[in-house]
Amino acid sequence: MGILVTGIIFKGTILVDKKFYPEEGFISEEMLGDLFNGIFNFVNQTFHDDLNKFSIGNFPILLISRKLPSIGEQASNDPPILIFSIIEKDTNEKPVIDAMNSTLDQFFNRYSNFDIKSLKIKKFKKFAKRMEEIFSDLALKLEDRFKALY
Repeated sequence: MGILVTGIIFKGTILVDKKFYPEEGFISEEMLGDLFNGIFNFVNQTFHDDLNKFSIGNFPILLISRKLPSIGEQASNDPPILIFSIIEKDTNEKPVIDAMNSTLDQFFNRYSNFDIKSLKIKKFKKFAKRMEEIFSDLALKLEDRFKALY
């Protein structure tokens, strides 16, 4: 099992991410946010459904979307928050999805709609440490788990 990177996106901007195995020459954060946001919107508008998983090369990408919490009875027309995880091919998806949902729960508990809509990336930097804690047991690749034993 191994998670390469996980992150939270709003309006195509990656608010916070955690790279567990940074790859040299990997796609830039700006392009990654736009790519995932665009793919999600395409599937949502074309098929009227949420996209939960797709692959790029040998890497499966898990994606969960959630609307911003409503304040009172006021419905929000804002696009959803997306959380993504790029994982290794043979990674068990269930615990990763559980961690992603937990991360979104904690993110919404920590930040207000105003904070999120402001898109001030510096405000979310500390949350990367929280993401690391949530995903810590899942992030290691098999060979790294083995090395940790000895």
